[in-house]
Amino acid sequence: MLNTDINYWIVGSMLGGTKEGDIFQECIERGYWYCWENPDEQELTPKIKEMRSKFGSISPGDRIAIKKQLGTGKNASFMEIRAIGVVNVVDTKEWRVYVDWLIPQRRDVKQEMKRRVPKKGPGGITSISGPYKNDLVNSEWLPQIFCI
Repeated sequence: MLNTDINYWIVGSMLGGTKEGDIFQECIERGYWYCWENPDEQELTPKIKEMRSKFGSISPGDRIAIKKQLGTGKNASFMEIRAIGVVNVVDTKEWRVYVDWLIPQRRDVKQEMKRRVPKKGPGGITSISGPYKNDLVNSEWLPQIFCI
């Protein structure tokens, strides 16, 4: 059973939405997650500002899952969960979340979970989605992602 007192986050690992920008292995090997390089304040787009606002809501103890969207935008009805973990440290100076990855573990960096889960809500799941709570709305969906 999932905890009702913490937040659950779903994040991407494809910088720029491209296969060439896939940072999944780096995230698992180094025990963190991030979704952008640190741009100058003048380069902050509204999208990055919104993501940073969400980023600031992540707390130690929260759960995090790396996903890969299957399909694009409104046509994406499923996502693939690649990894799940527990947040240790949130570093807003470097915009990284340090994570204890549970699946896969660091020694299994080449292995992905590949858990296919229905996408929730209209449009795509963004680079950082959440916070989700284990409540009546999400009680069937979140365990499909976060249960080990």
